[in-house]
Amino acid sequence: MFFGFKIRTSKTQRVTHFFPEFKEVLEPFRVGRKAIRNELERVKQILHDPRWKAGQAVLEPLVGREAFIGLIHTREGLFHFSPARSVMATDPNQELEKLFGHYVERSFAEKREQVEAHMTNQLRLTLQERKLTGHFEARVFENEFVRVRLPFVQTRQRGVLDSETSLVARERDAQRPKGGIRPLNLDLKDTQRIVEKVDAWQKRLSRWQDIKDRPEQVLLVSRLPASGKKRDFANEVLTELDEIPGLLVAQEETPIVVKFAEHFFT
Repeated sequence: MFFGFKIRTSKTQRVTHFFPEFKEVLEPFRVGRKAIRNELERVKQILHDPRWKAGQAVLEPLVGREAFIGLIHTREGLFHFSPARSVMATDPNQELEKLFGHYVERSFAEKREQVEAHMTNQLRLTLQERKLTGHFEARVFENEFVRVRLPFVQTRQRGVLDSETSLVARERDAQRPKGGIRPLNLDLKDTQRIVEKVDAWQKRLSRWQDIKDRPEQVLLVSRLPASGKKRDFANEVLTELDEIPGLLVAQEETPIVVKFAEHFFT
């Protein structure tokens, strides 16, 4: 019989993204997570104790099953488990690692997220070269219907030179941000995924129109398939975003990004 588990105990960001109200009360979550881990470890030690197995080998599968059902049983509280499912595996430890990687570490999305992370770094380097990085910061805009994170949101007016002190004065713009920038990777495996991603962003940006402090303009810097029908298709689908107020869509070209970023400070 096999009984194993894996729990991520080092991060809470995914929880707070789903439940923003947890940001101020994370301690109960951490305490509950630790209690579940301790209970899982206790059951694992009992079921894998060779002294226990030697005397109760016949009862082991039944006891293990009852212990597992007791752990995931639906009850009132902070943590809830999905229904149990089965899988055939020759190596249970390897299968556990595989499932943890898919559902918790989200290995299926790793490449996609790495592409947009790389695009964000490239945008940051572009802004640094023009000494504009200090005028932008990452921000999240959300209401009860939608949540949008922009890695670059305009936060400062370009400084003006004081003739008496020869100092450059900069002050935070307390009003609504003038602009934001975000990468959008559409260099995807097939046209269906391109459509799904554009549709998702169309709905998201349509619903965020009611957020009062959102940027007046947003530039989506898109990476398209290198060539062929998929590239033509991606360009065509992107035109569906043209009707969203304040949204600009451009391909991944440095001059366009620089022109957009600099025009807020001229």
